[in-house]
Amino acid sequence: MPAGRPKIWVGEKLEKAKEGIIEQLSLGVPMGTIAKQEGMPSIMQIWRMERDDEKFREDVARASEQGTNMMAAQCIEIADDPDIDPKNKRVMVDTRLKLIGKWNRKIYGDKLDQ
Repeated sequence: MPAGRPKIWVGEKLEKAKEGIIEQLSLGVPMGTIAKQEGMPSIMQIWRMERDDEKFREDVARASEQGTNMMAAQCIEIADDPDIDPKNKRVMVDTRLKLIGKWNRKIYGDKLDQ
């Protein structure tokens, strides 16, 4: 039988996976990156977990919002780092700003005057 991801996540293993997902999201790690890590559920499994567990869905939303704040802090660190080439800084910062603007429009989205 080929090695692969477990198809069923239950009990303590499920709870540890959920904790790991929430922790990493709150640090600004994208869900797709988390799902590719060894020992983590696939992205489809995570989406099913969100669909089936309201508390987990709420925790994911809150952690994702916190993660955008971490990414904003990364932008400042990158901009202030004298060892990073300015051209690379721009790409690194712009990428993060675009993502957090989409992921957390409430705080970081472009405001349109009506």
